Amino acid sequence: MDSIFGELITSLRLVDATNPELHSLLTDWTQLASKRGFNEMKSPENLLLTLDLQITESALLYDSVKLLATALQDLDQSQSITMPSISCQSESQWQFGSSLMNYMRPAISIIIIITFRGLTGLVDFDQFGHRSSFTLDVMTITDSGLQKSSSNTTGELLCGQSWRAEGYEL
Repeated sequence: MDSIFGELITSLRLVDATNPELHSLLTDWTQLASKRGFNEMKSPENLLLTLDLQITESALLYDSVKLLATALQDLDQSQSITMPSISCQSESQWQFGSSLMNYMRPAISIIIIITFRGLTGLVDFDQFGHRSSFTLDVMTITDSGLQKSSSNTTGELLCGQSWRAEGYEL
């Protein structure tokens, strides 16, 4: 592996740059930005080359909204959901809130589990509500830029130690 100034620099990437859904979304995003007058927006290809923190956070948010929409759709098929008028000042709870959470964060006894392929890979949760299946690309800086050197799936050893991602759970 190449190094810069004698240092080996490695990072982790959650978003797969080859994901067709990501390419489609970035193309739609840049076309909409161009129509709205945001001409300084990077092209989809340049956005994919950088895959910076904003893209990762946006992909995690996109997958979260997709999870919520899937859970609402599944819940609506199993029982009639009504949405009464709500007020920001009211402290009353939505009657279907706990059912919705049970769909998104399955318990051991619940058979229905939401799993789908999102922008950040397989979106799947264990019985504790932690994201249980995703892949991190191990990226290394070389003279020609960031290069993927390997992939690591959740639960595998990374740098000789067991690890668990924290911070993005329901």
